[in-house]
Amino acid sequence: MTPAQMAMLVAGIRASTNPVVMSCINPATADFQTLMDWCNAPASPAVPCWKDVSKNVVFEVADLSEMDNITAAAKRETFWNLMAQVGKLICSTASGPKLITDLFPNASASTTRAALLAVAHEPATNAEVIIGNATGGTPWTTGVTSQTPPTAITAKIRPWTGTAQMSELSAAFRNG
Repeated sequence: MTPAQMAMLVAGIRASTNPVVMSCINPATADFQTLMDWCNAPASPAVPCWKDVSKNVVFEVADLSEMDNITAAAKRETFWNLMAQVGKLICSTASGPKLITDLFPNASASTTRAALLAVAHEPATNAEVIIGNATGGTPWTTGVTSQTPPTAITAKIRPWTGTAQMSELSAAFRNG
């Protein structure tokens, strides 16, 4: 986490009205373990965000027999090159979800498209939501929608992904 992102996180935590968070940062009752756990827990209400999908997960959920139904050889080649060279589908960028709908565009590939879109998003953590709200930007505020109904999914692109560390939180609140 960059110093600027930590500053955003600290400001968001300080502005929180959540009683657990308020108790954690109170100097008399400081509890950085609980604060770290809260930062890394899924936000409530849930905020769906796109994530990368490892090739192991791709091969678990994809119906590879549908690859034969993709008429554009270049799309099949792109898929296999991504799996061999990159090792994942990169869905955590604004163009990522469209990659899935581009590679699996037609009705004969709809099972794989739906399965990949389903595993390509997850809920953001409280820390990710705080930093996302502070950073803003269209991919965060409006999200990115996969382009193909009926499997269209709208999820956000996180400006930061990761785990808030207790040492960083403790230092930030003790020094600031």
